[in-house]
Amino acid sequence: MCWAGMMIQGVTVMTTPSKTSAAEAETGTSDSVLLDEKQLASLERMVGRQRVAELLERMSGRIPAHLAAIDAALAVGNPEDLFGQAHGLKGAASMLGLVRLTAAAHRLCMAANDSQLAGMVSRDVRAAAEATLAGVADRLRHRGSGNSMQEAPRNARKSSPHPLAVR
Repeated sequence: MCWAGMMIQGVTVMTTPSKTSAAEAETGTSDSVLLDEKQLASLERMVGRQRVAELLERMSGRIPAHLAAIDAALAVGNPEDLFGQAHGLKGAASMLGLVRLTAAAHRLCMAANDSQLAGMVSRDVRAAAEATLAGVADRLRHRGSGNSMQEAPRNARKSSPHPLAVR
């Protein structure tokens, strides 16, 4: 299982997707699962519910740009750019537990060198993105941004980050 680090408000946070979401992303069996609630709950414990809501909102705003870049790479037949765009989307989605989008972007990474297959898989990415956007919006609407008790990260310390964290 791979650990991934991200900077959140000047603090390096080490996260890893749950075993289920990582396996689903690799095998493509996650089409019915939109969000990894265990991973999101873990992030909320580390950085607070409000910050996770902000990250989900920011990702939701960036998904259309990712899709446009994927479409552009497909239109010009550039497999390297297509791979790069799909891989970037996969990484961002994976960090936030967006399971279905991660799996679809992973499949697009694998199909990038076959333009016909990549075109078909890109439709799956678009469908996963639309479902993910709806799922994130629903989660934000129902969970809100939390209260002040959940705002402060429990384990985040600005002065002494995780010894393996890379800044």
